[in-house]
Amino acid sequence: MARVDGDEFVVLLSGLVRAADARTVADRLLGAIRIPFQLAAGTVTITASSGIAIAESPLGDESAEALIARAQAAMHEAKARGSEHSGPLPGRAQRPRLARAQVAAPALAPTREPRRLQAQSELFDAVQSGSFELLYQPRIDVGSGAVVALEALLRWRRGQALVAPEAFLPLARESRLLRAIGCWVIEAACLQQEAWRAAGTPAPAITVNVDASDLGAADFVASSLAALDAHGLPASALRLEACAADLAGHGEALRDNLQALHAHGVGLGVDGIGGLDRAGLVAGPAAGVFEWAGVDDLPLATVALDRRLVARIDADVRLAAEVRRVCASARERGLRSVAVGVERASQLQALQHAGCDQVQGFLLAMPMPPAQYAAWMRQREARLAAHVAPARDGAS
Repeated sequence: MARVDGDEFVVLLSGLVRAADARTVADRLLGAIRIPFQLAAGTVTITASSGIAIAESPLGDESAEALIARAQAAMHEAKARGSEHSGPLPGRAQRPRLARAQVAAPALAPTREPRRLQAQSELFDAVQSGSFELLYQPRIDVGSGAVVALEALLRWRRGQALVAPEAFLPLARESRLLRAIGCWVIEAACLQQEAWRAAGTPAPAITVNVDASDLGAADFVASSLAALDAHGLPASALRLEACAADLAGHGEALRDNLQALHAHGVGLGVDGIGGLDRAGLVAGPAAGVFEWAGVDDLPLATVALDRRLVARIDADVRLAAEVRRVCASARERGLRSVAVGVERASQLQALQHAGCDQVQGFLLAMPMPPAQYAAWMRQREARLAAHVAPARDGAS
């Protein structure tokens, strides 16, 4: 091991039998770095990223500088994705002669306040202990009124407070914890789905929001299918949704993972669709072309509108026209359009006129803990049964 820069180290591994052994060593190093330690400000946890470069040919065919440069490039890719690892894992027939794993541990910058360090440490502990909760918000079919899905909404139980993801996911990304949190969410959603089914509670597919970096992870397909299998669920019980902007320009690994999930029956969707610029103004047809160009080759089932469109659809005719355009484009592609954040009856009416297929928001149902959702569904079924019964009596 050698230190090559302020917070960068190079590890030279020789005599490896498999390329994957380099990943095993990197895992052990990162695990050691993650062990919490005490400072005057409190408990601190440091995270790191690794980049792995494999020398496939005999020594001498590639300079040490070139090999280290490839490891550095892989490390920076991992840091950009908010993940721990990046780097090639050669096929079964390839046997590496030399492997270098470069591990970079971020230095504690002076701008980091003790409170932020404490929050990072608490978040790390939350990942270790599973101190998260999921709330479930129904998604309703506009035409039939049926509950077609439940969106799983993540919360961090921090003391007595439930913290929304917008407040801690940026820190999770910085701390390389997104993958672990994503795995917890899918496992928890599958566990809850199994419990509802066992109790006889109608439970449609659960939609889980996934970071694009997770979707491209080498083990993402296997871990997602394993969670479904462990709880006796069909693949159709799970839907995955990612931000369209993050998927634009996706790599082959991500596309291959989505194709594999689709082949197994997992539903896939994107959100943030709509031709708006950063100021929230309709950006014109060019934006619409781009939005689909980024995701048109993916095996999608649903597309969710940009929430800014939904928020003002009942107040701006230009936005209402944009929603109609997006919904029509989705229909042409055989996709279902979704509007999230419906809070007013006027919004719902405008979305119906625009041809939107599915809606979700406070107007229809609040995000609910599992027990509350079960009670809500029982009451809903009772109301529907009471409504249908008189009609049947009259017909007889």
